[in-house]
Amino acid sequence: TRDQNDFASCFVATNPSCANRAFGFYDNSARTRARGLELVLGMEPADGLEVQATYSHVDARNRTPGSAAEGNLLARRPQHSMALVAD
Repeated sequence: TRDQNDFASCFVATNPSCANRAFGFYDNSARTRARGLELVLGMEPADGLEVQATYSHVDARNRTPGSAAEGNLLARRPQHSMALVAD
């Protein structure tokens, strides 16, 4: 992704940009990359019952050349997520 906007929280951060922004500010990452794997298993064990399990592994990182955050994981993007759905 190019020119990705993200919200930087100022509740704990000591970023100088937080001086006049008590809650946070929008920041731009010139380049980011997310890649990963998703596995899905679904079955119908009985008439009218469907069960599905999913697992995702995502490696989302800042790839902005020269940035202090280059190579860091992107905030609020889980590396591992799982779901189980029954319908």
